[in-house]
Amino acid sequence: MAASKRSLFIVLLSIIGVLFNSDSTPGQQRLLQKSTITEIEDRLLDLVNLARAQHDRMPLRSSSFLKNIARAHSGDMAKGSLLSHISTSGATYTERLEAQGILFGPHGENVAFSQTYTAEFIHQSLMDSPEHRHNILESKFDEVGIGVFFEEDKGYYITQDFIRPLIADLVHVKQQAKKSLDQIRDSLALPSFDFIPDADHLADRYSQSKAKGDALPAMPPKYKAVPIKFIFLTSSSLESVLPDIQSIDHTRYNSGGLGLSLGRDQDHPGGAYFFTFLLIQGTPYRSLKPEEWKNIWLEHVNRARKESHLTPIQVDHLLSQTAEAISIQARKQYPITLPSSLAAYAVRSYQSNDLTHFPENLMQSLTDPSLVEFGLGIRYQPDPELPIGSFWITVIYR
Repeated sequence: MAASKRSLFIVLLSIIGVLFNSDSTPGQQRLLQKSTITEIEDRLLDLVNLARAQHDRMPLRSSSFLKNIARAHSGDMAKGSLLSHISTSGATYTERLEAQGILFGPHGENVAFSQTYTAEFIHQSLMDSPEHRHNILESKFDEVGIGVFFEEDKGYYITQDFIRPLIADLVHVKQQAKKSLDQIRDSLALPSFDFIPDADHLADRYSQSKAKGDALPAMPPKYKAVPIKFIFLTSSSLESVLPDIQSIDHTRYNSGGLGLSLGRDQDHPGGAYFFTFLLIQGTPYRSLKPEEWKNIWLEHVNRARKESHLTPIQVDHLLSQTAEAISIQARKQYPITLPSSLAAYAVRSYQSNDLTHFPENLMQSLTDPSLVEFGLGIRYQPDPELPIGSFWITVIYR
């Protein structure tokens, strides 16, 4: 924001300089038809967009809402006979926007004073000031409101209010974010991200809580059985979160959800987007056969036994058949029933998406030198809402 006294002084001197260096004589200037306030405002808008076009910037849309704010500030400056970004009540441009209850991101303001109504002179003086020129050419802005106020025996007070409003259409912003994520994955020769409706819904709830400053909702049990990662991002624009999206380990995470909400916080008084990326880690086991699942599990156990200087263990096929049946019961959430012949055996049944992850103390039991025999049953549990699914693993040992 161009706010320094030095830059304002430069603008004022520039405008005065233009007045004294004009080719027109005072008599000639009096003969010129005086422009109306609206004509000055419209011409200044044309000149701003002409300058932006010359520097490959998109044109700014004229905002009647911002024009009213700018006109009010120009009138306030005239009332106080001052040239400032602070109103006579002490409010900054940011605070004046906040008071209107709108959500906005990047914003900036130019103020100027002129004793001439010629828009070209006013515009050139602003362009001659680096800070004011920066606002005019800033690519982050897409709307502007220009307000002029004329005070008799003083001159013209000019305010240019620039803004980039936050898009309230969250569906559109979310679609753009998802598109950006898939473009990044495509550049890495990876398939499109699998957005799961249920995960999207959960991520939205997290974003809404973040935007309100509330405690996050409880994690549903089914998400506790899979390796997930949350990334929370707060920004006034989608572009500024792209580097964070780029830094995601896309080879590891290939499904999940995206949540989005609008709100304000201390760092974003004008408002911000609250993004929640719920990332679910992919599994390399889906394409393998059941026997390969068992081999991976058993290899991990025997590696631990070798480190303890124990001989490898082999699977007992009869016990494994019973273990398979128990895994099916556990997967379907049926009550687990054990035959009386297994009264002397220990039975552990657990759910995991990682075949090399073991519950507490299970590995200790499997690396016990007194272990005589054991059976292993593994069943995959698909989940239409979580493509990664999970395994139900049952171990029977004595």
